[in-house]
Amino acid sequence: MEVTPAAYSHLLHSLMGLAGGKVCVVLEGGYCIPSLAEGVALSLRTLLGDPCPDIGPVAQPSESVVETILNVIASLRPFWHSLQLQGSYHEKIEETKSTERIRHRPEIHYRGQPKIQETYPTSYFYVNWGEELKTQLEQRVEQLIRQTDLTVPPHRTALAFDERMMKHQNHMERCRFCSL
Repeated sequence: MEVTPAAYSHLLHSLMGLAGGKVCVVLEGGYCIPSLAEGVALSLRTLLGDPCPDIGPVAQPSESVVETILNVIASLRPFWHSLQLQGSYHEKIEETKSTERIRHRPEIHYRGQPKIQETYPTSYFYVNWGEELKTQLEQRVEQLIRQTDLTVPPHRTALAFDERMMKHQNHMERCRFCSL
């Protein structure tokens, strides 16, 4: 997974807005200590109210990320009303003569060992990246740290909520979920 340390700040900021600021941040593990340290530092800045650093242009997600997101949508769709509002991604349909829209069908692949292990290591178990990959990852983290702009603008932004916003309606449009 390639979530940059600055991206954690943005994720946390969004979660804080959804949770009304009541967020608990817990460390799971330390596989790449420099990246972990930078991510924790940026998360703390976000919790203290500092603005999120600019993450610059975002590259297109890899096919495996898109596949994972579509699998999650397909799995949660029966239970989450917000996911039921969008089209279903499970079959091939033809939208126009010139373009064909391919819809998503989740597939289950087991890529593990054929034999189930009796015990699993729970401590002192670290991924062995190999020296070349480890060096590349460390250099990438250092580059991200150098590129992260931590300047604070003179005017901060805030999330605001007004209960009257929930009563807003578009009287020109009918909605099958509204009582209009």
